[in-house]
Amino acid sequence: MKKKTYKNFTININLTDTQKEEAEQFNVQFLISDNGEDWYETAKTFEENTVKISYDSNGVIRSISEDASMLFPLNCSVSEFSPSDIPEGINITGGWLIKNGIISEILQNSMSIAKTQRNSLRAKAEAEIAWRQDAVNRKKATSEEAGELVEWLDYRLALMRLDLSRFPELSWPAEPALKGDDKTK
Repeated sequence: MKKKTYKNFTININLTDTQKEEAEQFNVQFLISDNGEDWYETAKTFEENTVKISYDSNGVIRSISEDASMLFPLNCSVSEFSPSDIPEGINITGGWLIKNGIISEILQNSMSIAKTQRNSLRAKAEAEIAWRQDAVNRKKATSEEAGELVEWLDYRLALMRLDLSRFPELSWPAEPALKGDDKTK
């Protein structure tokens, strides 16, 4: 089955006269996708025997229904799936996501694992930074040590800016190469 997907619904402010009347009379909001598709019209295009899932810009599942009219995908996208593609235990509590059209459970402890790994790498970086910073502060650093300090500072900054929610698929920054003797020992 080819899945239908409509991306990034936001509030439509360019309403037709009929939509304006309906908005006033029934107190409704009209949503429009990135491609200019009206939510109420696209909801009619989904198959009856499928599961419709709305998910946010990070892929986190926010709503699930067999009836598209039960969804209001503000700031979300909507895809349909065959019931056989729906994993057991799926829910909308933030522990499931859609990525590349595939539904998967977010590892509950993935953030903890990522933080532990980052903290370990940061501790090593801070040890490498500390003695080089001391040498620079005391005006006793060689030009090589001053250059290495900048590399380690950049590395530590890159570590701290990582989006850990992408673990285990995130790309860790490359650690600066140690030149000469390891002076941290």
